[in-house]
Amino acid sequence: MKKFQFSLSKVLDYKGQVLEKEKNYLAHLHALKKQIEDKIDALQEEFQRVNQRLAEKSAEGISVIQIKSFEYQLQSIRYQIRQLQSENNAISASIEKQIKVVVSISQEISGLDKLEEKQRTEYNLLEAKGSELQIAEFVSSSLIRKRMVETNSY
Repeated sequence: MKKFQFSLSKVLDYKGQVLEKEKNYLAHLHALKKQIEDKIDALQEEFQRVNQRLAEKSAEGISVIQIKSFEYQLQSIRYQIRQLQSENNAISASIEKQIKVVVSISQEISGLDKLEEKQRTEYNLLEAKGSELQIAEFVSSSLIRKRMVETNSY
């Protein structure tokens, strides 16, 4: 009997390649999200530092122009944080969509794996039946030869 070959092995291989590509894209999105979150954290720390300096300078006594300068810096940082949070939300939505894509492809591959397993089991059963038939034929032909030898020896 010929060696087992899964009829959809090329499809399974292709789906595996697609899954790896999609997983890599998902990892890329997660890395981008992490970078944005790190930038937000850094800006929040900077906001705290600028705000602290403003409080210290205000306690010493500063001019209106200097206060406006600090307020402009704080406003700029707030704007940057909002922009980054908006990007972060967009990437989070992309990550959710990408997770659905990866799960879908994984389910397709799982289905193909189960089909391959089922076909392999059927193949193994047929192979076992074929072996049984060969053994039965061998035994019966041996018995026939033995009887022929016995009948010819009388």
